[in-house]
Amino acid sequence: MRPDAPPLVFSVNDPSVEAGLKRIAEAGLSTALEDLESELPLADKVHRVRETIRYLRGLLKIVAPAFPAHRKEAGALRRAARGVVDLRDSAAMVAIAREAQPFLATTLGHDLAHDLHALLERDRVEREALEDTGRRLAGLKVALLSASDRVGSWALTLDEGAALSDGIAETVGRAQGALAIAERRGQAADFEALRKQVRHHRCHTALLRSTMGGPMEAHLALADATLEALDAHRDMTLLSALLNRLQGRMSPGIQNAASEAIATRRASMEPVILGLARALLAEEPRGVARRFVTYWEVWRSGSLAPAADAPSSAIAAL
Repeated sequence: MRPDAPPLVFSVNDPSVEAGLKRIAEAGLSTALEDLESELPLADKVHRVRETIRYLRGLLKIVAPAFPAHRKEAGALRRAARGVVDLRDSAAMVAIAREAQPFLATTLGHDLAHDLHALLERDRVEREALEDTGRRLAGLKVALLSASDRVGSWALTLDEGAALSDGIAETVGRAQGALAIAERRGQAADFEALRKQVRHHRCHTALLRSTMGGPMEAHLALADATLEALDAHRDMTLLSALLNRLQGRMSPGIQNAASEAIATRRASMEPVILGLARALLAEEPRGVARRFVTYWEVWRSGSLAPAADAPSSAIAAL
């Protein structure tokens, strides 16, 4: 199940925002536990669980100003995910090197590109074979079960659109702040900070995607395009660091040429990323919140639902 597919989005059938929050959290934690117990390869199951946890942390952010236990619950989920992060990261490094194989073959040569992939694959196998892997997966399961037990006691201090408005606005504001820093300084860490905030805003859009199909799906598509570009930029940054695994195997000249090629490719991505992010975040934070909440309120009112005896628009147009 995709983390932004039903039932992990707000539903018109939710009696309240609080009820929707609990339903989505329970469904997400159940999905994560199912993935953890599945027969998937270790890295894949950890990836799925961490993606769901990240989505649930975004869910908590959308109601954070109205949810006193937000920091406690988000912190527990963050610690649970961090406890197994390397089990996924070692496989992710292999995937990055594999994806960049044609580029690496051009910059390093086929032999060194092959050596890098082999070294990273060896790292993955060794990491997954460590004796503490089973214990850490068990700890993750306990953390997910504990979080699931607490969901029933979650309570919001506000309801309906008011429970969503401040969280949406705060996330957009943080994303705009990260964009301004990336525009001004342009460091790799700045683009990673922007990626984090865009991901949270994307989650909020996904949670409300059903409220007003056309506009929300268009906004979601723009957020996806922005994240895809930011992910590619992040991969180039990680690829540069991965060259250190070839220390002693390549000449300084080859290493410098490869580093410069990676930096050039990363720099070429940045105008595209900034353009996409400016378009995504063009609206002031309170404006985005008002728009999203208006969609929510109209959707909840039933005003968009056609009358049972009304002809379809297609028939009416004939």
